[in-house]
Amino acid sequence: MIKRLLQMFTPAVRAKCLPAPEPLRGVPPVRRLKTYRADTGFSWSYYYEGHRLEVAPHPGQAYLFTLQPGTRTQRQVTIAIPERTLAEARERMGSAIASRESYALAKMYLFSMLDREEQPAPDSRWELQVDALISIWEQLDL
Repeated sequence: MIKRLLQMFTPAVRAKCLPAPEPLRGVPPVRRLKTYRADTGFSWSYYYEGHRLEVAPHPGQAYLFTLQPGTRTQRQVTIAIPERTLAEARERMGSAIASRESYALAKMYLFSMLDREEQPAPDSRWELQVDALISIWEQLDL
């Protein structure tokens, strides 16, 4: 009886869900485990999963990483770089940011956030703001 009720309501629930996110692009052919030792003293193992265009909450690029703190459960972190941030950075710096440079900015922002936070929540989404982008840009000397 319960199984039949669930079958009746499942299509209605699926119809109200948001559309599936766009497939990842730039997925590495071989998933490489890397390690980062944060300023907090904590060591993180991570994988770069790829990137996709993001529409909500702000249009832009979203870079996905899977983090594993020691032997604990993995968690996914998204570094979002909104189009408005890229446009303002382009205006302030006088040049556009290439896709490889966007990836470098996202990765360095991930590291800077891990230096400040010991345990990000699962499925965290961190948005790169223009001042942080320019600071990272200057550190990388791009």
